[in-house]
Amino acid sequence: MTPLVAVVVGLIPNCASSVMLAELFMVDGISFGACVGGLCVNAGLGLLMLYRNVKQVKENLVITAILIGIGLTVGYITCAIAGF
Repeated sequence: MTPLVAVVVGLIPNCASSVMLAELFMVDGISFGACVGGLCVNAGLGLLMLYRNVKQVKENLVITAILIGIGLTVGYITCAIAGF
């Protein structure tokens, strides 16, 4: 469950979400897998610029879905390997 929440937080278009995920990991608030999954999804302001400049909504949603899928996959695999 934790990687799912971290991925949603990682979608926030700002570097503050990366800092928050890293700090939560440092104080044992989230697992390593959740932190990695959330950081994989984080694109800074890239998603914001994508939705602002590219008018093909379907393509934008596909890109966002791919990011979410990669983040969840990496997060849950890392959790399984780490034993959390």
